[in-house]
Amino acid sequence: MGARALAAIETATTAHGLTGVYYTDDAVYYVSDPDPVLKQYMYSFAPKDLAMAVTQLPSVSALVQHAGEIINGNVFSLHDHGELAAVREELAAKDLLHLSASFTNNIELIPKHVDKANAITELQAKLGIPPARTIAFGDGNNDIGMLQSAGISVAMGNAVPAVKAAAKYETGPNTEDGLAQFLTRYFKL
Repeated sequence: MGARALAAIETATTAHGLTGVYYTDDAVYYVSDPDPVLKQYMYSFAPKDLAMAVTQLPSVSALVQHAGEIINGNVFSLHDHGELAAVREELAAKDLLHLSASFTNNIELIPKHVDKANAITELQAKLGIPPARTIAFGDGNNDIGMLQSAGISVAMGNAVPAVKAAAKYETGPNTEDGLAQFLTRYFKL
């Protein structure tokens, strides 16, 4: 993500009483102590069989020392979406990151010009799969680019309205095996 982006995130989140959470391939870092509920939420994503270090760093300077390892991050607000919106606006103005969200309580912090659409188009090119034969499923705003890169785009039943508008098909929600429902119908299994 880069040192400038990390410093900008920390400046914005600190000013609004929020916490940035940063990920490497095998570690999670943060500087300011998060809300206890958020801290529990952070640990809930760690696979049980994977020892992933979650470390509070003492300063932004210490965080920046890991800039080469950090691949993405999040800012969560479980209570105040106004503060989250302010952080998003400040970070967008800096134009150092790709900002997305999978739900209304977070900002996904991704290196500039990287998103799920990049991953889809790179896989299509490497594997020789044309967009018309690519299926993508999504439910959050962070899935829109990916859906636009796939010839067969499917919104989950629980998707936000913008995702449903971007998709060619809709299926049941993810809590009701919507993906399996679509594949069974599409391939007439």
